[in-house]
Amino acid sequence: MLSAVSVARGKLDDAQAILNEALERRLTASGKRSSTLLLSGYARLALAQGDPKRAALLAGAASGIRQRAGLQPWPIVRRAETDLVAEGSEALGTDLFSQLFADGEQLSRQDALAEIRDSWPALAHAS
Repeated sequence: MLSAVSVARGKLDDAQAILNEALERRLTASGKRSSTLLLSGYARLALAQGDPKRAALLAGAASGIRQRAGLQPWPIVRRAETDLVAEGSEALGTDLFSQLFADGEQLSRQDALAEIRDSWPALAHAS
């Protein structure tokens, strides 16, 4: 949630630092809910950084993991994800956003976290 506040304030470097720390901690934990929150945070960061394709893929990954685990998003997360889908669809067009989101839904938790590490070069050491 701290990263979402940083993104909303336009402090993208702060948001990325918060998410990077969470990712490093996440690598030693196994919670599916924490993985989905982390993926959603990176999706918001990607969108704010002008990369709606990466945002769609990561948002889809969070959704897919949640669905397979039988989890429901918290109301505040649901609202943020609805906003992300609307903004991403506007940026890419509904068809492309939907396709990338669907591709993300197919990713395993491990593959989705690897996508984060591969997408942000500063995270290569976090593997």
